[in-house]
Amino acid sequence: MLLKNTVARLITINGAFENGARVVTYQIKPGDNPSVEVPNDLCDNAFVQSLIADGSLRVECEDDASAPVEAVSAYELMSKADLIALCEAQDIEVGSRDTVKSLAAKLEAHDE
Repeated sequence: MLLKNTVARLITINGAFENGARVVTYQIKPGDNPSVEVPNDLCDNAFVQSLIADGSLRVECEDDASAPVEAVSAYELMSKADLIALCEAQDIEVGSRDTVKSLAAKLEAHDE
């Protein structure tokens, strides 16, 4: 799975141990850095899934063509900072714990 970091902190996904040492790690750097290819078996764990769910990681490309594709709004492709700016411009309340998905949902509801 190709993953892109959307938050302002380094995200590290650790691989398996071998002979008492970490064999491989995947560092997904913030900012204008390239997406990182992470094996699907590592992306299935709860840590990575929670980062994808809250918008910290964005899936750029899935390796499995048979995987179901979720419909993604244009808002969900935007950065959190841009979504906050849009919400504030439209007088939509922004909470400190709002995620990209929750902000996108607020903006979509406001558009309807």
